Amino acid sequence: MFTLEQVMVKNSVNVSSITTIKDVSQILANGALHALPVADDFKLVELLP
Repeated sequence: MFTLEQVMVKNSVNVSSITTIKDVSQILANGALHALPVADDFKLVELLP
C-alpha cells in the first residue's frame, strides 16, 4: 500500500483562470502532464484534461 507522500507530485504545475489558451497549450505540450489544475486565490477552479 502506498502513502499519499509517495504518490504526490512534489513540484506541481498549475495556472490561473487568466492564463491564455496559448500558454496552457504550451505547458501541456512541453510537460508529461495528464491534467492541469486551474487555481485562483489558492482555490481549485477547474481541472483541464
